[in-house]
Amino acid sequence: MVEFSDCLLQMGLFDLRYQGMFNTWMNKQPDLPIAKKLDRLLVNQAWINSFPSSSALFLPHDFSDHTPCVLDLAMPLPISGTKPFKFFNYLTKHPKFLVTVEEAWVAAGSIATSLGELC
Repeated sequence: MVEFSDCLLQMGLFDLRYQGMFNTWMNKQPDLPIAKKLDRLLVNQAWINSFPSSSALFLPHDFSDHTPCVLDLAMPLPISGTKPFKFFNYLTKHPKFLVTVEEAWVAAGSIATSLGELC
């Protein structure tokens, strides 16, 4: 274990803060139960800089002898519909406007030939 700890230290990896089950593995033997903290969610400082509020949640044992781990990035979800769609009419004056729109329309896989057919 000392060598493993040294390896993690040299690589700059450490346990992400977590909640839930402390012992993430158990042998599921009622006569001689053994439980250990084997599973971890390892991150580095770059991860913490990108996701400073992230955390791990180790859920209770279910069908496996290991606990499932849920990673929460703690990022706010985008709220749809908060900003209206804006179209700038000057874009239609660009010489490649119609060709570009047609190529995008075809690439999207639509079979309609006009917006009226979509309704």
